[in-house]
Amino acid sequence: MVGANSTQAGPALLCFDGSEGARRAVDAASAVVGDGRAVVAHVWTPLMSGAFRYGPDIKLTDTVRAAAAEMDEAGERNAAAVAEEGAALARRAGFDPVEVVVEPAPEGTSAKLLEIANRIDASLVVVGAGGRRALGGLVGSVCHALANRSERPVLIVPHQPGPG
Repeated sequence: MVGANSTQAGPALLCFDGSEGARRAVDAASAVVGDGRAVVAHVWTPLMSGAFRYGPDIKLTDTVRAAAAEMDEAGERNAAAVAEEGAALARRAGFDPVEVVVEPAPEGTSAKLLEIANRIDASLVVVGAGGRRALGGLVGSVCHALANRSERPVLIVPHQPGPG
């Protein structure tokens, strides 16, 4: 078991997007990890980074740029609120201490989460299946990428309890 009495140095990385699956993942992680350290990470994609993926030659008016910048500022505030909500859930689940990481992910959600996991030397990466983008209860692309690309153990928690 990874937890406060573990010899593993790194905290559990709780990937939190505010979805029901992410909420279930926090509780499941607590059951697996115990009362150890946790980092709650929420990553978000700035609108302007998407525009620039199409090349530097894309022509945006000043009005469009200003509106996108305003939306990105609102997105950043929302991301911070979602992460703080996840941290509160983690504390209630028994994690202590809990750190919050909120970062833009213009290169993609899974890539940024893996970067964070490596940076904090996470002992476990926890993600809920059935997040905001999952379809039909299938494991989404973020879960799939984390499970297949992580050098660390990954706990994927299903959105719905299994039959039984």
